Amino acid sequence: LNAAAFFGIYDDVQVAEELDETPGFQLMRNAGEGEIKGVEVEGIWTPNKSFTLNFTATRLLAAYTELGRAQNIRLNSPFAYAPDKSATFGFQYQQPLASGANLTVAGSYGWRDEYVRDAAHQRILIDANGNYIMEPAYGIFNARLMYEPEDANWQLAVWGTNLTDEQYVNGGFDARQVWGYDFATIGRPREVGAS
Repeated sequence: LNAAAFFGIYDDVQVAEELDETPGFQLMRNAGEGEIKGVEVEGIWTPNKSFTLNFTATRLLAAYTELGRAQNIRLNSPFAYAPDKSATFGFQYQQPLASGANLTVAGSYGWRDEYVRDAAHQRILIDANGNYIMEPAYGIFNARLMYEPEDANWQLAVWGTNLTDEQYVNGGFDARQVWGYDFATIGRPREVGAS
């Protein structure tokens, strides 16, 4: 079991802002200062030689504490793609077979709390009540089943990623105000395969 608490000050934060006087173009601006603090706990438990459980849990607070020359960020605006809470849980079970081979099954689930995509686009990402429009929380489940013969230099596996087929944004930028487009990189969909 490991635990950590952390605190950091981020000086001279640079953000890309689209200003009223530069529609359609982004300028790099000095957003002043940010503060990052939080706690993280992680652990691994192995009750026997065959079975392992692991987990992590994180609480993160990351926000701008000084605005500098930035015009589209508010004091205490959250950092982009920095959810307040996240967690993972995983397991692995290995079963020896009579032939001397091993059969292993493993799975992991990772969850992220809601998050803001880009605090520097405040005019677009603020709702009528003055709150940030957040990307929804999501979780990803992956699994793998593997067969490994005794004294062999090969293994056979079937696997699946994002088995719950979650849709989530993991990058991009919003240009709806000028071009009417929201450019986003979408996370990979459900995939299954063998190797």
